[in-house]
Amino acid sequence: MKTLLCSTKLTQNRDLLALLQWRNHPEKIQDSLARVLRLKDEELVKFLQDVLDALFALFSTEDGNSTEHSGLVFHVLVSIFSLLQSNKFQHFKPVMDAYIENHFSAALVYKGLLSSVQHCAEWLTTSDRPEPIQKCFESIEYIFKLIIQSRKLFSQTTGGQFEESFRRDLQMVFLSLDNMLKTPSTDTTLPTQEAMLDQAGVVMESFETILPPSDIGHLI
Repeated sequence: MKTLLCSTKLTQNRDLLALLQWRNHPEKIQDSLARVLRLKDEELVKFLQDVLDALFALFSTEDGNSTEHSGLVFHVLVSIFSLLQSNKFQHFKPVMDAYIENHFSAALVYKGLLSSVQHCAEWLTTSDRPEPIQKCFESIEYIFKLIIQSRKLFSQTTGGQFEESFRRDLQMVFLSLDNMLKTPSTDTTLPTQEAMLDQAGVVMESFETILPPSDIGHLI
């Protein structure tokens, strides 16, 4: 007698299933990410932890370097965070906070996330598609919470290695944010600048767990 255990957890959505099983079909990763990017339904949020785990596995290599999928993965992440900001899914925000605090385990993604934020700030005035950049800064609270948690995990694992490098990278990102806010406002740039300023207080509070007040004051 044989027993076969079969999970039907995600069979209702082929796009999500393809993402979660990306290791089985690496040649279809780009297509799977593009399909998930278009999802705006409850199924995506319902399986938030599984989806985020898969995305972070695709975002960077084991030594923290970017992959060929990093850019699109960041786009998908921002889309998900933006979805959580909507009135329809705001009740899922505690789920996201719990994921970051208790389940998130990607100790090296802070490098790529910092670079992605810096690129968004630098691209604002040259991009012909400002909407994704605006979504990035509307979701900057989640992005920096993930950066901070990732850095904490890395520090715990390595005894605080590369602390100076991390602070330099952080300063470079904030210099880019500063330049973005100094850019003369237009109908294109103003919504993104407003989004960054709206989230600034929450972002700075998040740094209290990893930086001394003097460093936070310098960033401000």
